[in-house]
Amino acid sequence: MQKRLPNMPAAQGLAVIALCTLLSSASLGADPVAKIAKASSAKSGKSHPLETPLELVRSSLKSISAVQDYQATFIKKEIVRGVMYPHHTLLKFRPKPHSVYMFYLKLHQGREVIYVEGRNDNMIVAHETGIAGLIGAIKIAPTSATAMAEGTNPITRIGMAKMAEGVIDQWERELPYDDIDVKYYPNAKLGDRPCQVIQSTYLAPRKQFKYHMTRLYLDKETNFPVRVEQYGFPSSQNQKPPLAGEWTYKDIKVNVGFQNIDFDPANPKYNY
Repeated sequence: MQKRLPNMPAAQGLAVIALCTLLSSASLGADPVAKIAKASSAKSGKSHPLETPLELVRSSLKSISAVQDYQATFIKKEIVRGVMYPHHTLLKFRPKPHSVYMFYLKLHQGREVIYVEGRNDNMIVAHETGIAGLIGAIKIAPTSATAMAEGTNPITRIGMAKMAEGVIDQWERELPYDDIDVKYYPNAKLGDRPCQVIQSTYLAPRKQFKYHMTRLYLDKETNFPVRVEQYGFPSSQNQKPPLAGEWTYKDIKVNVGFQNIDFDPANPKYNY
């Protein structure tokens, strides 16, 4: 019988802790999205369409970088060699050192994965369930073919801050081009969370553009970057852009106070 992750309340097999309310709108002061957009619009002269989005995502990166650690439900959907891989995991994350614990809820249910920068020979320590789990824990290089079989980003790039940095890097590389349309959706929602969505769309394919359309979701209460959607270029003008990848962080609980044992295969609460 498969063990349930200890200390987690059961709901449909395994539920996650509700969003922490420690970071409230009041603690953040005035809405950072509105402040930055207003300041940007007050600038004289014509600005690049991506200037305001870059200011917004940099502000969001600053907000999440102030967090000591967090627990979240991490959901990703990625197209890898033409196949969609939907992963639904319970994530424990600590940025210093980069530490990841993942318990898989959907697709490979029961799998556990640990990675800590500078420990375990900088390798992923993972184990499966069922017959595959009989061999015990295995070590895998983060960028090996095995580790990257169902994703385009290694475990060293997991985390909301890394996700924001990826968007910043993309938009900075695209600044030399102005055939870009940017839209804002200030009253969007991610589940029951109010969000601001920034959408950038490239009007014509270029070899410099990896994606046709990018959507970034910023939580309006915490200013955290909580979701990124990437779409490829449609094959014809009448087709919708195909989804390339989608990364979502929800049910976030910050400053949990994780210790080394939370990222250790020897933790007796884990199934290693």
